[in-house]
Amino acid sequence: MNIPPQSHNQISTQNGSNSQLEKVIDRYIIILKDQQNKIISNEAALRTEEIIQSIKKDLSISEEQIIHQYKYALKGFAVRLNSDKLELLKKDDRIDKIIPDFKYKAIQISSSSNSKPEQLYLQSQNTPWGVARVGGPLDGTGKKAWILDTGIDLDHPDLNVDISNSASFVAELNADDGNGHGTHVAGIIAAKNNSIGVVGVASNAEVVSVKVCDDGGYCYTSDVKAGIDHIASNASSGDVANISLGWPVSVPGHPYIDLSLSILEGAIENAADNGILFTIAAGNEFQHSNNKSPARMSYNNVYVVSAHDEYDTFASFSNYGNPPINFSNPGVDIYSLWKDGGLYTESGTSMAAPHLAGLLLASQNGITVDGYVNNDPDSNPDPIAIADKPLAVEIGGPGIINDGDTAYFNAHIQHAEGPVSYQWYYRISENHSWILESGENQSSYSRTFYNPGNYETQYVKVEIQSNGESATDIHQINVISCDTNTPKSNDITPSDIKPC
Repeated sequence: MNIPPQSHNQISTQNGSNSQLEKVIDRYIIILKDQQNKIISNEAALRTEEIIQSIKKDLSISEEQIIHQYKYALKGFAVRLNSDKLELLKKDDRIDKIIPDFKYKAIQISSSSNSKPEQLYLQSQNTPWGVARVGGPLDGTGKKAWILDTGIDLDHPDLNVDISNSASFVAELNADDGNGHGTHVAGIIAAKNNSIGVVGVASNAEVVSVKVCDDGGYCYTSDVKAGIDHIASNASSGDVANISLGWPVSVPGHPYIDLSLSILEGAIENAADNGILFTIAAGNEFQHSNNKSPARMSYNNVYVVSAHDEYDTFASFSNYGNPPINFSNPGVDIYSLWKDGGLYTESGTSMAAPHLAGLLLASQNGITVDGYVNNDPDSNPDPIAIADKPLAVEIGGPGIINDGDTAYFNAHIQHAEGPVSYQWYYRISENHSWILESGENQSSYSRTFYNPGNYETQYVKVEIQSNGESATDIHQINVISCDTNTPKSNDITPSDIKPC
């Protein structure tokens, strides 16, 4: 059993981190030996509840001493203990680890010095540069993002907040945001596409407040573990959880910080194994992200994100290291929502991670890479993630033509990721089969149209392929026959139509 000594000191962290380890008295995280094979289920939770209740009864631990119970992503509990009870727990063979509870300044921001909060009602809708850079706004309707942070402004008019699933794990505080950081993150992901504020990457998605940090940005590791457990027990496969928080993995004299954070990361891994996607800020200390948790994670369904500016240049503050960093996204001078119905500009990898969260939620064709950051300090440039929009084509050409004239058409392509092949077709009416125009493997096409009678509406089609994707467009053209005194087209009579 790992039983480190309790910490009673305030310590400044190393490597340029602005996080602080604060004095913690008599708070412990208890990890059970029986982890139910890491299964996340109500049955496993019930079994864990029975073990916890048995321990409480045997050791006379009161309900008031229990801070949190962990029954899903990990199995255990957080508790306030005096030294006598601690000694009893050390001897209990149902317990695997006893770890001090640490409190950190975990918020990851690099504030823009000239920014002042603005009132939402003064602002018409803005598309922030970061949203545009990643291919947004996309439609996130019906999707859900879980924001592990300082809370969310629960009645912000530019957000769809899922109140029923929102929860606070910070003592004596509700799920509302008294800091602003969590609301800023939520706005980047999912601000509504309406007439006010900003629009998010996955606009109109629901956001869930999972409050684990107080209004000053300080977080107990026990509270963060409880937030992860809440997400694991309530989120669905395909939901995204954003963690724009971070802690140093090493503080001199406190080796068990690393162990505590490893357990937190294990909880994230268990949730990720159940299909929940996690986006994690790389950190803002301009050091290797392996020095931060959970940014050091490399795991399926877990994505670590560095920051770049609007010129695709690596942010001067961003942590680096690829791996574990997966992508880089906008994180400098990011305009988003704020507490009390406001708007604010912030910088940080805290802002980069939610851009990727929005993409994971709403990009129906997945994510692709659109270049690499400039000046990445590890000389292995991070790829820039954007929405992989589906291959599309639209035919440009006339909608009406005289019988016997030649029409010219062009295929306008969007989102091709490689060489494009073309195939053009023609048919004289909806009741006729398509005729393949052999040899027309190019972006432009022409043909002479004839109307032998009662075939005024004719059609051209193009099919394209690129990098395994295909797209089609059909163009309608009215062929005006002049063998009668009454043109068959009653829709348009442009000036260049020849008289009959």
